[in-house]
Amino acid sequence: MEVTKISFPARRYLAIQHVGAYPEIGGAFDRLFGIIGPMGIEMVGPPAGFWYDDPESKPVEELVSDAAVQVGLDFEIDHPELHLIDVPEGDFLVSIYSGPYSGLPAAWAEFTQALELAGGTDWDWCFEEYLNDHTEVPEADLQTRLVASAKNS
Repeated sequence: MEVTKISFPARRYLAIQHVGAYPEIGGAFDRLFGIIGPMGIEMVGPPAGFWYDDPESKPVEELVSDAAVQVGLDFEIDHPELHLIDVPEGDFLVSIYSGPYSGLPAAWAEFTQALELAGGTDWDWCFEEYLNDHTEVPEADLQTRLVASAKNS
């Protein structure tokens, strides 16, 4: 798996929390889009999934993640189900996975192994960006960017 270093500008995401199995985050995206669609909130980048727990060391029912959409840096909202995530500018390690979402756990395992070989084990951010729309392209053509930043990068 090819891993490259990219400098990202600061970003803000509007998110809804998901607790449970990571592959079931699709329901959280459905809830998020169901809330923001009628509000006319405009995305300024691809949707993203944020992962906070190691699925190898925590029970599946305790895994916490966020389904998110990128919004402007000055975006504010007061909504009981939604919260903001601010990702600071910095250097991030990335890899592009091509294929169905069902292959993402294996892609993350390979990505994590590549990061560990590069000397990283402690991460501030782990998220993925969905670069195309699963309703518009075949599963085999889906593109997902895996993203991580080291705590001291």
